[in-house]
Amino acid sequence: MGVKILGGSMKGQTIEIPSKGTRPTSVILKRKFFDSLQGESKFETFLDLCAGSGSVGIEALSRGASSVTFVDKGKDQVQLIKKNCRKLNVNFEKIQIVQQDSLQWIKKNKASLQNGVWIYFDPPYKLEGLYLDFSKFVLSLDIDINVAIEANNRLPFFSEIEELLSSGVSKVYSQGDKSIIKYKNY
Repeated sequence: MGVKILGGSMKGQTIEIPSKGTRPTSVILKRKFFDSLQGESKFETFLDLCAGSGSVGIEALSRGASSVTFVDKGKDQVQLIKKNCRKLNVNFEKIQIVQQDSLQWIKKNKASLQNGVWIYFDPPYKLEGLYLDFSKFVLSLDIDINVAIEANNRLPFFSEIEELLSSGVSKVYSQGDKSIIKYKNY
């Protein structure tokens, strides 16, 4: 099973996604999100947290991100990200692939985050506590950040995330029961 890169230098190329264990971002939502970044300041650094197959981070690279860090706690997911990046001849000097819990990793690396970083957070939808903990962490940051959180908008905690981040939510993109909350704190 595969998914195509939607834009940029790798447009049209296909990456592999696992048949089980991850849920890829829908093509429509991914297109809406990345198309919305056109006209905004260029995103230099992109973090793909709970990266799964790496499709979102690879899309960011294709569309001009200078560096992408992929973080996923699953060994199979990390191996698949590496495989997909090799298949697309990604410059491995522009990426970092980390096998670790995403929230633990970003908390540990908080001091290295730079102004203007884009953070894409897409854990399994059932992990309510992880979503809320991540949203609270985002609010604790004292740098200019951009965050996209993908979630099921029919789950009760979705409105809690929107409320927590209400001061900076610039847009919510939805397709059926899936949504991406776009947040910036500046």
